[in-house]
Parts: sequence; structure tokens; C-alpha cells
Amino acid sequence: MLKPEDPVLDETVARQKFTAATTLFERRHLYDARGWEVEEPSFPLLRVWFVGRDTTRRVGVRVALRNYDLTAPSLSFISSSGAHLRDEDLGLLLRPPDQTKIPPARYEGQLLFAQGPAGAFAGYLPGGHPLTQRAFLCIRGTWEFHSHPQHADVPWEWIRTDPNYGFDYLLTHARACFRDDVFA
Repeated sequence: MLKPEDPVLDETVARQKFTAATTLFERRHLYDARGWEVEEPSFPLLRVWFVGRDTTRRVGVRVALRNYDLTAPSLSFISSSGAHLRDEDLGLLLRPPDQTKIPPARYEGQLLFAQGPAGAFAGYLPGGHPLTQRAFLCIRGTWEFHSHPQHADVPWEWIRTDPNYGFDYLLTHARACFRDDVFA
């Protein structure tokens, strides 16, 4: 299976397609009111931070675009330092599983929950993608969605020209996964 970082497109072509990320960066002021900080992209990555009311970075997403738009962009959740969020940490930041598009982890048919102090509910553990083993945003338009065996019937080719799809769509859904108090 082709992974997001595997170079398939000629690098010159890939860099030309990467201009979509550059355009998002150039229009970053449009996202200030949403609490998004769009970092200047560096081929092949785009990072977008979701900031608190005090404008400090709380969490973000890393969008891998090495083969965009031959393949869908790969989206992963990152901490304020830029490291991939571990399932346990991410699960504590997310809305309940029925309010996100992040599959929950299951063991013997039961949802796995992170335990807070004295065993109190503290969040759920996101399920790992079968190829990356990382929690993933399971929506059309992400590499993780289109490479998942359960979505083999929805090819990326059907999505990439849809005018309702784009980086705004992906980022809006990614931000909506997090509890509001994360940004208080």
C-alpha cells in the first residue's frame, strides 16, 4: 500500500500541487477569527495550529502533501510542540466519540476509555488506522479514510474535484473534534 510520504509524483509536479498549501498560508488572516494559526508550509508539510483565547497553540494538525492531489492529504494530530499526539493524550482532548469523526478503540466489543483520577471518565482512546496505527480523522478527503479497508468503495478520485471539499473542510472537521474547554 502506498503511504503518504512515499514519493510517487515527480517532485517538480508535487511542488506545483503544493501551491494549494501556500495559498492557504497566504490567506491565513481569514482564519484568525476561528483560532487557527497557519504555519508557513514547507514541502511537503502544512501545519495548522488551533489556539486558545490567549493565542497560545493548544493542538494542531500536520497535513502531509507529498503526492497531493494524486492521493488525498494525510492528516495527523499534533501537540503544541509538533509531536504526534499519543492516543491516550488525544483521547483526553477529544469530544465524546459520538461527536467526532475519530474511530474509538475497541477491545472485545467494548470502547476503551482513558482513566482520570480515581478512575473517573477522562476521555476515550481513539482507534488506530490499520496501516499507520495512529488515531485518524475518518472523513472523506483524507488519505487515512481512502486507504482504510472499510472505505474502499469511496475512491479519492470521486472527492478531489468536489467543490465542497478542500483544506477548509478538513481543518474545520479536525478542529471540531476537540472539546471547547481545550481552548479556554
